Amino acid sequence: MGLRGSLNKRRLRAESLLAPLVLLATFATFAGTLDFGFVYDDHDQITSNYRLMAWRYVPGYFTHHLWAQLFSHAPSNYYRPIFLLWLRVNVWLYGLRPWAWHLTSVLAHLAVTWLVYALARRLFEDRTSALAAMLVFGLHPIHLETVAWISDIDDSLAAIAVLGALLCYIKWRDGAGKRWLAGGLALYAAGVLTKETAVVLPAFVVAWEFLFGTERAQQTTLKGIVRRAIAATLAAWTFIAVTAAYLAVRFAVLHHLAHIFTPMPLKVLLATIPEMLAFYAGKLVWPAGLSEFYGLSYVVHPGWRTFGLPLLITAAVALALIAWSWRSARVAFASIVLFLPIALVLDVQVFPGGDFVHDRYLYLPSAGFAILVAEAFRHLPLDRISARRAPFARAAILSVAAVVLAWGTIGQSTIWANDLLLGTQGVKVAPRNVRAINELASILVEKGYYRRAIRLQKQAIALRPGAWASHYSLAMACYDLHDYVRARRYIEEAIRISPTDSREYLLLAAIEFAEHDLPAAETQVRRAIQLEPSDPGGYEALGRVFAAEGNYAGAIREFQIAIEEDPNKRSARELLKLATAREQASKPAVKNK
Repeated sequence: MGLRGSLNKRRLRAESLLAPLVLLATFATFAGTLDFGFVYDDHDQITSNYRLMAWRYVPGYFTHHLWAQLFSHAPSNYYRPIFLLWLRVNVWLYGLRPWAWHLTSVLAHLAVTWLVYALARRLFEDRTSALAAMLVFGLHPIHLETVAWISDIDDSLAAIAVLGALLCYIKWRDGAGKRWLAGGLALYAAGVLTKETAVVLPAFVVAWEFLFGTERAQQTTLKGIVRRAIAATLAAWTFIAVTAAYLAVRFAVLHHLAHIFTPMPLKVLLATIPEMLAFYAGKLVWPAGLSEFYGLSYVVHPGWRTFGLPLLITAAVALALIAWSWRSARVAFASIVLFLPIALVLDVQVFPGGDFVHDRYLYLPSAGFAILVAEAFRHLPLDRISARRAPFARAAILSVAAVVLAWGTIGQSTIWANDLLLGTQGVKVAPRNVRAINELASILVEKGYYRRAIRLQKQAIALRPGAWASHYSLAMACYDLHDYVRARRYIEEAIRISPTDSREYLLLAAIEFAEHDLPAAETQVRRAIQLEPSDPGGYEALGRVFAAEGNYAGAIREFQIAIEEDPNKRSARELLKLATAREQASKPAVKNK
């Protein structure tokens, strides 16, 4: 008995070292992202977001939507003030060093991985099964988008808030002090102000109470189930109250709870959902061919490939989970964690046209998937081999799984190294996705590959004639090629499609400026400033017009306003020095005259 106890102690000591080892393996797997640069929205969200460059803008984070610095007049579904505050703090700490931003993303993922382990330990009361869940979550390739893309750290932060709040609540229900409940409520409030998907937490709390709470001891009659459901809902009333407060604030800021960007008939919406669910299930099980964009489209005419087969797959998965959940409360809870966050993104009407599936939407759901995999691993009939050999067999299976997952993650991470690789992969995977085409075209314009960019933009317009971004990007490419006639034609079409974006008027002003029509350029710049009065780009453009007219005093005033709006705007500082020097040089000439 003493020898067995000693062996068990050693085994427990060894198992306690495995969790840090899994975290170390996770860090090593994603360490390659530290060499990556900024991609896609990172440029707008971080390097070009003047609101992140000064603390005085922080109160505005809570009174405006996420992209207010670019689209203050456009509707938005994104109210994420804590996310913006996180970015502001990081800009203050280490500026615009990509490696530091990527390091924070990796560390945030490690934190979520640890929380998944803690939740799994509480569920299984078995360290080996918890390690299996931790390993699957930490190394899964589906998390590449969230970890490698700086702008998507909001998913990691929201997951930290949701899982942390749930664990605080469980700790409180286990008899700890009320400070744990208070901590859970604070985390949840921060979570919903970081990303909208955190709103699922009250449902997780209700599910936990229903499946594992004190009322579970009642008989499973219909009356008992109803009583358990009521008790579980009442137990989560504090989190429900926070949700109500959040929705009220969200409505006050956005003037709606969810804006419809792509209206469609109900039958199209419902017909599209099975293919989305089958797609997400496939990516969790076989995460290959990952991309920022995919080729799924709205199912207008249901067929076998787009509706019948996905519906069959979805129904089979749902029935399997229901049957499995009937035998295991853990499976039922994990299934809820898996499905509810996905359910939030099934209304494709709230997304811009054609852009409604992404790997990042699986970040929090994959915690439920990892627990399901751990449950299946726990019930492998390895003890039939030999009681002594079973631990080694489990260790071997986990090791192989770790190698396969890490290999899949590392092998696919290179597409996130830079814009060009990521954009090329997006068009390769989704050749008819207009946003993917536009993103690659914009990247090509920045790198000077104008001809190829113009071909792609024309292809996007052929696929969707009313695409504003395609016309705007095409106008930019023609402007850079000094083809002002075509640039004007495309930007005027962009204005016709959407007349409330200040950038299009600034581009039209640049065209007028290049054609030496300074009064017309000034008119367009003033329109842009009227639309976005806090955008430093408008004041800088107006200063350029004044300087060209010889109005150096006016130019100096506009450049100073631009610098006030964005203290880090280097181009405005250089132009201010030049305008000041020219004004001073002109003063003696006036006196001599």
